[in-house]
Amino acid sequence: MKKISYLKMSQLNPLWEDSQIKDFAGKFADLFKDHLKGEFFSFAMGQNDQQVQVTVTLCADNGSWQYPVQCVYPLDGDDFGEKQKVSPQHISLLILKYLVLYWEDYFANDRDTFVTLDWSAHEFEGATFFVRGCVRHVDLERQANQILQQSGLKSLEAFGFYGPEDEDILL
Repeated sequence: MKKISYLKMSQLNPLWEDSQIKDFAGKFADLFKDHLKGEFFSFAMGQNDQQVQVTVTLCADNGSWQYPVQCVYPLDGDDFGEKQKVSPQHISLLILKYLVLYWEDYFANDRDTFVTLDWSAHEFEGATFFVRGCVRHVDLERQANQILQQSGLKSLEAFGFYGPEDEDILL
């Protein structure tokens, strides 16, 4: 099995125009408006010759926390994309459709349904892609970094935790 890697958006080609991404955000906001309490959805989607990548993040308006759900569809020719000659845009829409179902379940279960921390395979409408997620308390991460740096120690990024480069998931 190929190792799954989440890449920085700067390493990928955009799948959609900014206006289209804003349309996705608006549709999610409308769909989940009864559940959002000082929150919004953020989207990041891109591709290269090896993968299609989609992230939908539920974010606190004040920036204190975020819950990115990251999805990677490998383009290694073993299923859906190669056989069907489906476009990366179509794959990203399929993943968004899957994520709508996930977020519906998340809100229906009082925000107590989480994707795994490590990559797990999910099959949906003939496509297999990999999903992971983690609730990030961004304000606490920043405070921890300040304490570590004031003590002369390495920051959280040095220990493999999220760092500033991961903030590009918020488009």
